[in-house]
Amino acid sequence: MSKRRMQWTPWAPQARWARCGVALALLFGVGLTLARPQDAEARARRHRRYVRTWRPMQVPVVPDSLRDTTRTTLEAAVDRAVAQAGGTMGVAIVHLESGERLVRNADQLFPMASTYKVPIAVTMLRRVDRGEITLGDTVLVRPSDLRTGSGRISARHPRGGHMTLHELFRAMLVESDNTASDFLMRVAGGPDAVTTCMRDLGIRDLRVDRPEARMALDYYGTTEIPPDSIWSPSLLSQLMNSAPYSSRKASAAAFLDDPRDTTTPVAMTDLLARIWRGDALSPASTALLIDTMQDCETGPGRIPALVPVGTRVAHKTGTWSSTGGITAALNDVGTLILPGNCGHVMIAAFVKGSRRNNGRIERCIAQIARAAWDHWSPTQAQLANEALQLAPPRGSTAPLPEREPGSE
Repeated sequence: MSKRRMQWTPWAPQARWARCGVALALLFGVGLTLARPQDAEARARRHRRYVRTWRPMQVPVVPDSLRDTTRTTLEAAVDRAVAQAGGTMGVAIVHLESGERLVRNADQLFPMASTYKVPIAVTMLRRVDRGEITLGDTVLVRPSDLRTGSGRISARHPRGGHMTLHELFRAMLVESDNTASDFLMRVAGGPDAVTTCMRDLGIRDLRVDRPEARMALDYYGTTEIPPDSIWSPSLLSQLMNSAPYSSRKASAAAFLDDPRDTTTPVAMTDLLARIWRGDALSPASTALLIDTMQDCETGPGRIPALVPVGTRVAHKTGTWSSTGGITAALNDVGTLILPGNCGHVMIAAFVKGSRRNNGRIERCIAQIARAAWDHWSPTQAQLANEALQLAPPRGSTAPLPEREPGSE
């Protein structure tokens, strides 16, 4: 008996399953096509992933109809940041042109940390203005002048070397270099000269008492300190780690109440205002100091972090160590240069004794700066009016007129 050959027909079971598979594939493909965003921006929104970053964010100007420029909005943002920073946070915000200001704990004393490099810079530049020194002067940085901590001079010049005062000046303010800071403090005349300079400017609640290295040794509870003529980065590190932990913890706690090398937020904004008004230095030195502070590389997560891209910020940070989970100081002081001829906002934010991590404290400072920007920033109408004033006559090919320096 011969076997019958099975024939393939459209009605065979295998064919029916094949047709169903093809139909499902077509339907699935059509569904994906319809659900897929049709433009690049929509696709980017669909697949965007949040990446935490401290770089300035692109933030559009708020429409005039939605703006809330009431003072209570700024106050609420500052109060929220003060509550979240942990420890004690002092804030002073001053709009230079109008004189408006907002303060919180602004008369309390706070460790300046490296923000005290601003008064050191002012004092040294006043010597330049008097013709006693020039920034082109070459000096010898000895091995005993090298310091630990922030900055790169000790790594670039492990045996010291010749540098100009201008190189040290930039390293102090841009990199927050401790070697440059302690060296320029001597050039400025020492701690007493810096404090005296502040008094001459009418600033009472700001004092400078010690170089960075001595301040660090005091913080770590180091008692037996050799002459500074034999100091080196390795010796300083060894001295800082020589005290037992119990002594270090007690010294760190005392550091928070030590009146030396402290200021109030109000005093610091007073200094910033005097710099910007040209009351502290000559026009050339004022421009140099402001330009250098705009190049600051430290603390990108603080004042500059949340203001709109393109906002010019001249600032100086200060950060001190943590012992027993308590951060002694995390600060930022500086000026927001607002667009649209809306002026300048001075901000001094100091935090001491906080158990929060540094990133969270920095975020609080960034939120304060953004709230200040929103409060005094230009409206769309102001920006449109400025654009009309700067635009060339219709049909003209002449370039836009140049803005005078500092007019933004």
